[in-house]
Amino acid sequence: MAKKLLLCASTSHLSAAVWTGRRLVGCRGFEDDHAGQAAFQDLLRSTPGVPVYLMADSVDEDYRFETLPHVSGSDRREMVQRKLKQLYRSSPFYGGSLQQQDSDRRRDDRYLFAALTNPEIFAPWLQLLLATKAPVAGVFPLALVSLALVKRLGLEQQNVLLVSKHTAGIRQTFLKDQQFRISRLTPVRVAEGDAHEHYAEEIRNTRMYLDALNVTHVEDPVTIIIADQDGSLARLGERVVQGRRTLNCVYIAPQELVAKTGIDRASLDASQDALHLYLLGVHTPDLNLAPPALTAGYGRYQASRAIYAGAATLALAAMTWSGVNAYRALDLHRVQREAIAETQRQQQAYQEITRNFPQAPADAERLRQAVEVARRIEQHARLPDVTFKAVSQTLDSHPEIELTGLTWRHGRIPGTTDAAPGLLAQSAVLQVQLMAQPGDFKGALATINKFIKDLDKNDVVSAARTTKLPLNLASSARLSGSTAAPRREQPQLAQFEIEVVLKPGV
Repeated sequence: MAKKLLLCASTSHLSAAVWTGRRLVGCRGFEDDHAGQAAFQDLLRSTPGVPVYLMADSVDEDYRFETLPHVSGSDRREMVQRKLKQLYRSSPFYGGSLQQQDSDRRRDDRYLFAALTNPEIFAPWLQLLLATKAPVAGVFPLALVSLALVKRLGLEQQNVLLVSKHTAGIRQTFLKDQQFRISRLTPVRVAEGDAHEHYAEEIRNTRMYLDALNVTHVEDPVTIIIADQDGSLARLGERVVQGRRTLNCVYIAPQELVAKTGIDRASLDASQDALHLYLLGVHTPDLNLAPPALTAGYGRYQASRAIYAGAATLALAAMTWSGVNAYRALDLHRVQREAIAETQRQQQAYQEITRNFPQAPADAERLRQAVEVARRIEQHARLPDVTFKAVSQTLDSHPEIELTGLTWRHGRIPGTTDAAPGLLAQSAVLQVQLMAQPGDFKGALATINKFIKDLDKNDVVSAARTTKLPLNLASSARLSGSTAAPRREQPQLAQFEIEVVLKPGV
């Protein structure tokens, strides 16, 4: 669990507490003497490597509001650093924070600049921190830590003056419209009997000081919030508002502070700085006054934490991945065992079934060859559908020709005897007939030739030719008949035979 060492340093005193589990542990104080420094050194030895958050509660503080041109990125950082060095040349503890942006056309930025003008109050404590190499996260003004208290108390008044009692004295922090404007620390140098009147007088002086700075006007109502940590300021409100019609006082008792902030009563009673130490542990202000040289150790601490976190994340991812792989390996082993058992069951069932099988007509090698031959036959087998389609398409364009028969075959190309086994083609012999006029066999031949040409134009047809004519046109043919016989004038059927060869592979 992450820890923090929370410190509140004043001129002659240091309050310290360990933040763990969102609560304060071991809240105690150290005086600025040899015994106090030795006790604080023992505390640092008991909390090695714990980051330190240092809160400053001193009268030697300065707050300024500056309006600068609106820029961004590195230009903004350089401009702010240049302005800070101009304002605070004698102190290394300074910082700036962007508060708001103007709504006019220039859109200028309004900054809060703060510094500790007397860094010597930290000298003995910083020497011990540097000697033990404690990682210092930052130095924060107590006045800005008080803003977290205003939010937890739910204060929404326009002008709020927050009054709280600390080891260093009475702290007054003024907020206008929920924005920090000014803070004052008044050391306690009076006896207990005169303390309330002294505190009331300081608060009234602060009210007049705000009017003098034009932060408020004389007629503006101001709400005084008295955050009483130990119950010693119960009658202070009456003294403050006495005879002041523009002042309104709200008293926050210790029990109410415990209920609204979350701090435990034991820690609240342990130190007058315990409440703000608790607020520092809950929320760290944006404005950090520590120079980079002081926070270098904290940078290394954050880097080491990031490395540890990355290593832990990788280790967790590796463990998760290993667990997933182990689970998947176990699951695969289970599936493998089930597959082996199922295979054995199937083999046993197969053996039981094959015991009743009759003797095979051939051995396995012959059966394999038979299957391969069957597959090759199936690959080279052809059906006459392509031939039928080519013939029917040509017949559709010649209605005078009638198909009376078709003989189809698939094999070597007709007319070849030494063709390669791959040159197989479909062929068909068509028996066709047509009605021819008496003595007009020339016209019939022209019709058949036209039919053959159209058939030969088909994309799948390789060749088409006539194999049988209705007349023997050879020179050796004989003529028979008598010219004295009467001439027939009726049409006669002329029968032909046509051979069609398709392209190989179709």
